[in-house]
Amino acid sequence: MSSEQSVNKTPRNLLQFLAVLFIFFKVSCWFVVGFGLVCG
Repeated sequence: MSSEQSVNKTPRNLLQFLAVLFIFFKVSCWFVVGFGLVCG
């Protein structure tokens, strides 16, 4: 059971990291679009 938890923990952290990275990219894109609209 202990090893199973350890195996389950890694993909979960990776998924969380990918989710944060995806949100960061989306926010960055929105900021770029926003600045583009303001400067354009």
